[in-house]
Amino acid sequence: MKKSVFKLSPSLLLLFVCGCSTSPHLAPEPPADLEEQNYYGTHPRPDLLFEKAVHSVVLLASTNESYRGAGVITPEGNIITNLHIANHSKKWWVRFYKSDVNLGASREVEDKERDLALLKVKPDSKNSSSLNGMELGEVSDLKVGQQVFCIAHPMEQDFSFWEGRISRLDDDFEWFYNKNDSYKAKVIQIQMPRNKGNSGGPIFDNEGRLIGILTTGIMDGESLSYAIRIDEIKKFLIEVKQSND
Repeated sequence: MKKSVFKLSPSLLLLFVCGCSTSPHLAPEPPADLEEQNYYGTHPRPDLLFEKAVHSVVLLASTNESYRGAGVITPEGNIITNLHIANHSKKWWVRFYKSDVNLGASREVEDKERDLALLKVKPDSKNSSSLNGMELGEVSDLKVGQQVFCIAHPMEQDFSFWEGRISRLDDDFEWFYNKNDSYKAKVIQIQMPRNKGNSGGPIFDNEGRLIGILTTGIMDGESLSYAIRIDEIKKFLIEVKQSND
């Protein structure tokens, strides 16, 4: 009888069997933060997005403190908001996130069709040169279902942050505040709550770029809100620049 020239010791045999095992208990575990890394590889971290955008958002208060609203700083250092807000006062206080500095601003340009207004900070206002403008987005990037974000001041809960989705893109939307104030513009329909103090708040994408100005909602519809679209905002800003040239 021929003897085998290949022999395994009991310890090597055990190691071989264990090494070939498909038991999940012996498989290496992924890093604990791998799931988070994968998620934030395609999604923004909300806390970082808030910190990036909030310094471009302002709280507007009429000089007699009787009316409040939201606004966003443009790349040129002006403030854009809704006309139905700006109509409440010619002069405004501009307040920033976690800041004691109040800047003075005045209503300069009105767009009675799109419900937009431009406020200009007084040249002699303290720290007016350090205004942090929000980058403008592109209408071609907007998609139904897209995740969007907003910062505004609902029910005096200043600089509140929330997210929603684009539900619809409307090229011919008309709305009313009273019999004498009707507006028409291209808008984004978004799934976001509408509360007093939200109007004028910026809608921005996951890169912190401005894509809309929150303007109205349907009172009988839950979380059915509308924002003036970025292409309308850009047209307004171009018209303002041309009128100043």
